[in-house]
Order: sequence, then C-alpha cells, then structure tokens
Amino acid sequence: MTEETLIEKTKRLFRCDAVRLCRFPGAIFALLGWHRTSDGEWFDQDGAPRTFDYLEEKTVAHGDDLESLWVDIRRYRRLCLLDKIKDPIKRLEKMLEIIP
Repeated sequence: MTEETLIEKTKRLFRCDAVRLCRFPGAIFALLGWHRTSDGEWFDQDGAPRTFDYLEEKTVAHGDDLESLWVDIRRYRRLCLLDKIKDPIKRLEKMLEIIP
C-alpha cells in the first residue's frame, strides 16, 4: 500500500478533512484533521471576540510500517463504533475481540 492510498482510505473511513503521517525512527503516526472555526470562542485583550479557522487534529494510530499502521487505523475505527453497542457485556466482549 502506498502512502497516498493509505491517506485516501483513512479520509473516507473517518470522513475527515486531512490525514497527516508523522515519521519517527521506528514508528509512523497517523493524525486525523477536521476544519473548524472558533466562532467567537476566543477574545483578545480588549474583550473583542476573535473568529479564526483552524485544523483540529487527533493522533489515532501508530505502526512500524504502512501496513501495520493501516491495521491500527482500522482497529481504532472499530473501537470508535463500540459506543453504538448499548449492552455493557456485549460491548466488553467486542472490545476484547478488537484489542489484542
């Protein structure tokens, strides 16, 4: 799998605006990003509201290579879907299946 393919698949999987891969010696991290706007949540020193656009990012997975990173990305997605399971016993059983 190429880096571009992994990025496009991840964007579709999470419906995010950006995917960034950060490489460190021996590890690759996947960061997901969504475009946001502050909509007056921030104020300057004079008390005036400031609105600006930004990219909210979240680190969701890591791997030694692109294949192991893709496996970890899919594992994180399955964990995200656990919130839809209401029964706590079934949720725990599913979580134990996902996490090695």
